[in-house]
Amino acid sequence: MGLGLGLSNYLPFFVYLIMIGIVCLVLFKDRRIGVLYYFPLLPLIIIFIKMKEFPLGKDLLDIMVLALIIGWFMQNKEFVKTEINRPLYAFIVITFFALLNGYINFGGGLSGADVRVQMWKNYMIMPVIFFIVLNNIK
Repeated sequence: MGLGLGLSNYLPFFVYLIMIGIVCLVLFKDRRIGVLYYFPLLPLIIIFIKMKEFPLGKDLLDIMVLALIIGWFMQNKEFVKTEINRPLYAFIVITFFALLNGYINFGGGLSGADVRVQMWKNYMIMPVIFFIVLNNIK
C-alpha cells in the first residue's frame, strides 16, 4: 500500500532515469554520488521489481555496482587496507572455488544464465559493497 499520492506508477520510471544519469556521473565525475544514491535505495526492492519493464531495468543494480567499481579505478587507484580485507579475500576465493567445484561435479556452465553463478554473484554483493564504500567515501 502506498502513501496515496498516486506516485507509485511514476516513481520507478524517475528512479530509472535518475540512475542512468548517476551511472554517467559515477564514471566521469564523482563516484560518491553513486554511493549516496544507490545504497539508500537498496531496501526499496519493490521499485526495482517495477523497473524490470524498462530496458536493462533488471540489470540496473549490477550496472551501478560495475560503474562504481570502474569509477573507483578510473578516478582513484588507491586501495584502503584494513584488517578485514584478508578474510574477505579468502571468503571470496573459497566461495568461488566452491562454485567451480559445483561446475566440475554437477555440470552446467559458468555463464550468467546458470543459477549457481547468479546466486554467487548476489552473494558477493555484500563484500563488494564493503570495498566500494570503504574506498569511495572518506
